[in-house]
Amino acid sequence: MTISIEVDPAKLPQEERNLIANRMLRGKIDVYYVTYGPDAEWRLSCCDREDASALICADSPDYAGLIEAVRRNEEEAKQQLEMATRAAQP
Repeated sequence: MTISIEVDPAKLPQEERNLIANRMLRGKIDVYYVTYGPDAEWRLSCCDREDASALICADSPDYAGLIEAVRRNEEEAKQQLEMATRAAQP
């Protein structure tokens, strides 16, 4: 099930706007997972797959649930980047 959340971006803290904007394609409204590949390249999950599993799944049908899921994805992506960076070191 897809739910739309209407939020005035001007009322959001800049850090939250950046987290969400980094997970969107230009001109689209969907919010995607961010991943880091083995090459330590940042990518949106929609580049790897085009089904609903590429979309952020909010914890609740409101902004609080969305930003919580986005923050969790940010932490997971940072961990992926750290692992890829360590693996690339001699």
